[in-house]
Amino acid sequence: VQTCALPIYFVIENNDKIIACFDLKNREFYQHPELTSITGQDLSIVPANLNIIVKFKKNFQYKELNTGIWQFIWDHSPSDLPEYYGAYRLRHWPQPELDQQRHVVLKISAYFSRGCTVQYIEQKTSINATLINRYLFACHIAQIVEEIPEKDSLGQITTPLEIQEVSKVRGFFNSLRKKLGL
Repeated sequence: VQTCALPIYFVIENNDKIIACFDLKNREFYQHPELTSITGQDLSIVPANLNIIVKFKKNFQYKELNTGIWQFIWDHSPSDLPEYYGAYRLRHWPQPELDQQRHVVLKISAYFSRGCTVQYIEQKTSINATLINRYLFACHIAQIVEEIPEKDSLGQITTPLEIQEVSKVRGFFNSLRKKLGL
């Protein structure tokens, strides 16, 4: 019985230029540093040949697969992104490269690490929903986020610490009321 092996090496092409290569077996992502601008929306993912794999592994430094894919999608997100309405929790934090939006990405990551919705982050910060949806799109493609029940998200659950704080405040006001004879 002859079995057909599935490809484990792929390239991302843009207008016949190979801009990235990834290795599923070793979980490595290589991006050509000089081919960072993408013209149009014409991206293709196709199996790689041995010569391309050798060239990328020899000449370029790799990133962990999920990290590399996240960064690639973040840098080259399409303009027509899906909107996310559920609650989500990060499985792994993205590792954004140094750029002007790194602090925003890390702030969004902090919220999603505890589980929350786009709307919650938008209410609590000055970050707009489009940027948060872009973040979730990159996380979704890189498979580093999971959807959770909305009841388990920030803003929907009361933590034991919050309950204790409410009890302390209530106790203080009750004792103050008794001392004042109210």
